[in-house]
Order: sequence, then structure tokens, then C-alpha cells
Amino acid sequence: MTSPEQQLTDFRARYPAACTLDAVLADMNHVYRGKRLDLAELPKILRQGLAMPGPIITVDQLGHSNDPGGLGVSDGDPDLPLYAVPDSLAPIPWASTAADAQILLSFVDPNGQGGYPHDPRWFLVQAIQRLNARGLTPVVAFELEFYLLGAERLAGGIQLGAVEESQGPDVYRMGLLDAYEPLLTRIREACTAQGIASGALTKEFAPGQFEINLDHQVDALRAADQCGLFRRLVKGCARDAGLRATFMSKPFLQQSGSGMHIHISLLDQDGRNVFDDGSEAGSDALRQAIAGALATLPEAMAAYAWTPHAYRRFLANEFVPVTPSWGYENRAAAIRVPFAGGMARRFEFRVPGAEANPHLALACLLAGMDYGMERQLTAPAPAIGNVGTEKSPLLPWTLSQALHSMHKATIFPDYFGPASWDLLREAKALELANFENAITAREYDWYLHHDA
Repeated sequence: MTSPEQQLTDFRARYPAACTLDAVLADMNHVYRGKRLDLAELPKILRQGLAMPGPIITVDQLGHSNDPGGLGVSDGDPDLPLYAVPDSLAPIPWASTAADAQILLSFVDPNGQGGYPHDPRWFLVQAIQRLNARGLTPVVAFELEFYLLGAERLAGGIQLGAVEESQGPDVYRMGLLDAYEPLLTRIREACTAQGIASGALTKEFAPGQFEINLDHQVDALRAADQCGLFRRLVKGCARDAGLRATFMSKPFLQQSGSGMHIHISLLDQDGRNVFDDGSEAGSDALRQAIAGALATLPEAMAAYAWTPHAYRRFLANEFVPVTPSWGYENRAAAIRVPFAGGMARRFEFRVPGAEANPHLALACLLAGMDYGMERQLTAPAPAIGNVGTEKSPLLPWTLSQALHSMHKATIFPDYFGPASWDLLREAKALELANFENAITAREYDWYLHHDA
């Protein structure tokens, strides 16, 4: 194993101008928080970790500590050790940051033990360990949709698209990839520099909207780490180009939403894909995992749609899941099973919004799959045709309703611990209460100026 001092020496040999380091961790909203240090501090961080307050995980989107469960203000905001995530040291290849390098931190220590039980990253470790105990290893790939926008705020919002485009659906149009090519090339190069394996790039439906596929990984925890770091990378590269990138799942009411699609399969101890049995339909394990993911949708919906605006994405007839359904090559369903056999046999989970916490979303998905296989649940019949004509009453369609379903959960508290599950819900509920405690301009327009 390379010593911490040698890792610093090797990094400086590759990047001789590097002198500053961003040591970052993701909070429950997957906003990166941390410290900017001299790069010379790297060996100490690798050996001893770095202390930061544990309750920082539960701060709201703006960084306020709302004291959920008495954590934060009431308990004195105590420090806990953070550990460097292995192999996460990377250069920062966009110029608009003052740091030259970054390293990812986690309360989960290198031996897989959770130093802070309310951390969504620890939730994911527990879900992976549960599957590992059954002799199963998840193989995961994330697909992320996002918008590239003009950087300036306009009177009516922000500029939709950074180059001139038609306002109609221009999905898969190659010419628009060319129009954005300098920035897209910069993003691909930054992915290479940071060791984030990215694949196909697609122009999506709306002006300025794109999708990038991240490669399948046998290390599900690393896949989620890189999903979050990829979003940071895209935002940094866009900012450096004078633009703005957003992973909001519904930034424009009249345009397509942005999703976080998760492709997943399971390998047994011999490296065989348990979803594949040689048949066209796939194995019983495939359908049991799907059944569990669908059965747990109500209590996990808040994890998949973690902001108030995320629920605006769920509209009928827009290739966005609005029913607890699955189908072969059916993008209207919550789960799509591509026609691919052998090691490529998998399913695509299409519910989460692009801004969702990837650790929390994947943790709930894996736990749901484990639940379905452990109980050998029976999946409903595969959906044929458009199953997205109207929203199902079986699912919550506002964040408030989803948090209520989270509060009533009976399955996931067993996986992640009742206290940790409820504290995360309380933290989000406090954030929502603060968010809603404001009078909007529309309220004045509707109820003050038009109250006669």
C-alpha cells in the first residue's frame, strides 16, 4: 500500500503547480461542504482523518442547522472524525475554483463502519452489506439529465439554453451536440482527469438539456460517490465557460424534467448475473427484485424526489413514471427492463429526480430489491403501452405527503435503523417548513392585487 507521503509526492509529480486541496463531504441534500487546505495537509488527512461536526449532514439546502432530533444546536454540534474515501484524490480541472485538488471525505471509515448513523452514505453501505450477506453484489450505472443555461438571471427567470435552439423537442439532434461541443469536451476531459468513467452523451428533449451515462461499476458505493462528484464537475465546468448547469428535476414548467436513472443488476459469488436465466423474460430473481422496488415506492418516494419542486416532474404522458409499474422496453413505467441478456440483463429504475441524493436513492432501491427477493414477492404483470396517462393514487405526489409516508414506513426502518430513518425525515420536514414559510410574489399577485 502506498504511504500517505508517497501519495502526496506522486500527486505533485503529476500536477507540480498544485498547492491547495478541497476536502469535501456531501450532506443530506448532497451539497458539498468541507474545508480548503494546503495540499501539504494531505498525509495527515490520509492518516488521521479530518474533524467536522457530525450534524452538518442534516443541515438544510442553505446550510442552516434546524436541530433535528436535538442534533446541532442542542447537543453542542460535536466534531466527529471524517475519513478520506480511498482513491478519491483528484485534480480540479476547471479554473473557477481556487483549489487545485479535491478529496472526498466520509463518516464511514475504510473498514466499512459508520461513524455517523444518519449519513445517507452509511445508509447505502448498510444496503450493500445486506445484499453481500446474501452472496449478492450490485452492479450500478447512473444516467443523469441536466440543463446548460445562460449564467445571468433574467426578469422572468434564467435563459433557457445557452445557444439558439428551437423550442420544440429536438431529442438526439447531433447538430446541437456540436453547438455545445467546447463545453461538452471540457466535461469529458474533466471526467477523465478525475477518474469518472462516463459513456454516451445525448441531446435531450428541451433546449439546453442533455443526458450523460456513467459506466457500470461493481462497486456500488463508488458509483454513487462518482455520481455526486460528476454533478459538481459539470457545474464547475459550466461556470468556467460562463454558463450555468442545473440538475433541478423540473426547472421549467413547460419543458422536460430531468431524471436520475439507475441501471442495476446483481452478481452472485461466482460472478453470474442472477437476473439472467437464459430466457427472454429474465429470472425469478429479476421479477422479485422489481416487485420489492415497487412495493417500497410509497415509503421511499421522498428519497427519490427530495425537493418540493421535484414533484412537478411527475406529469402524465411525459415518459416520467406516475404509476408503480414495470415493463419490457417501456419508458412510461417506473422500471424498464431492456431486452438484453447475459451479463447485460438489468433493469432501469426511472423514478428519482436528477438532484436526488444518489446515496440515499440507491440505498432505498437496493433495500427494496433485497426485501422483494427475501420475501419472494410476486411482481405485477409487465405493463404494455402507455401506463403514464394519469397519476396513481397509491403514491404520494407532494414532498409533504412523501414525508408522511416516510414517517409511516415499516420496511426501511429495519434496514437503516428507526432513529436514523426518522431523523433524516425530521431534518427534511424542518427544511420544508422553512421553505414554505415565505410569501411569494404570486401570492401578492393573486390574493392582494386581485382580491376584489
